[in-house]
Amino acid sequence: MAWGRPLASYCGRAAIQSSALVVIAGLSAGAIRLLPWVLAREIPLTVTWPFAKALVAVAIETALLVGLPSGFAFGAGKFNERGEARALFCLGATPAALALSGWRVLLVLGAVIWIPSMAWEPRADPPGRLAAQLIEGGQKSCTSVTAPRAVLVPLVGVTWLCFPGRAPRVVGPLPGAARAWFSATALYPSDDLQRFELTDLRLATGTAPDLQLVVHRATITGLPSWGRSVKLPGILRAALLSFSAILLSLTASWLVLRRQSGGRLGATLSGAVPALVSFGALHWVDDHVGEGWSYLMVPVAGLLVAIGWALLFRLEKSFLSRVWPRPRRPEK
Repeated sequence: MAWGRPLASYCGRAAIQSSALVVIAGLSAGAIRLLPWVLAREIPLTVTWPFAKALVAVAIETALLVGLPSGFAFGAGKFNERGEARALFCLGATPAALALSGWRVLLVLGAVIWIPSMAWEPRADPPGRLAAQLIEGGQKSCTSVTAPRAVLVPLVGVTWLCFPGRAPRVVGPLPGAARAWFSATALYPSDDLQRFELTDLRLATGTAPDLQLVVHRATITGLPSWGRSVKLPGILRAALLSFSAILLSLTASWLVLRRQSGGRLGATLSGAVPALVSFGALHWVDDHVGEGWSYLMVPVAGLLVAIGWALLFRLEKSFLSRVWPRPRRPEK
């Protein structure tokens, strides 16, 4: 409706600003984590880039789930403070109708953030796919060397040995063996990192008697899984995050408009706290739960906290009104 356009404008600007702040904070944290890799001479940028891209995608994912509800709650609080909400209520508007007036802005902002998130599929890829990209990046850095060089592949724990005019070899400790080292011309991890395939394997042990083994192709299995396993395809995960962000944003703005008090800080917390709980629920499901349907906990957890936050504020307001009642105006 036309009376909701000012509110949609406030919420849209605040959502853009809050999402930008979340992205900046996420990128700053990622830059701190990547700084040792960037400064290390034995780690080229081709190895760092896949991990940096994943960190950027996670920052965008966080902006979608946390930034939008926080911004919409702040915009609704500003709308209350300026008195525009009360004026519209006198004309017959309702908090629900005003809150729903921002759905178009939410769809646009959600799509803007969702597109790059979907392009990179943050946290939806198997952990072995990131490991394979890091290994491949290290191998590519050996193509133009003019002198012998060692290229470290972090997280995976292997090193590429580069030689001019010769095929590089990947070396590292043999997984599951205390004093055994391997070298190979190629290394292919499985999606769950429980299996590795190696080409032209050369195995050596540091025990007595010394054992050396040469195999054209070998497979190492039975390794412990590393990282998060895939539970939702990328498109379903992105749709879940978009739905949760839109639902929490509309709920937060409705609760703030219905309350008509608390200031901008209290309004922002009304959107930020449930969003952070949903974000924590998302990571908890990623780490501990194996069923795809369990991701419904993400929006449900945020909604329950939003309702509980509103009830807590109402009880606090009722308690304060009893302890410190407002003085009555003298009758004329």
